[in-house]
Amino acid sequence: MRRLMPVFLLVAAVMCHSVAFAEVQGVTFIDAAELKVMADKGEPVALLDARSRGAYDHSDKVIKGAIRIVPDELVGRAWELPMGKAIATFCT
Repeated sequence: MRRLMPVFLLVAAVMCHSVAFAEVQGVTFIDAAELKVMADKGEPVALLDARSRGAYDHSDKVIKGAIRIVPDELVGRAWELPMGKAIATFCT
């Protein structure tokens, strides 16, 4: 089963700003369809909205229940992330 675990979260969030995604050891990239399958199965998944402030402020899209932490604050607020759940990070 593929999961994003908290240990690898920082790498995934930082990659949101990358021009191209590369395979990162220990991090699994999933698409929205795979995330929906996980949620439908009742798997413990937390969502992290890692969009920049500007991207968030200029969007009308909000996922209810997502944890909102911008990448610049991730290290200082990592304690807010749930333990024992896969964490799916999304950004623009």
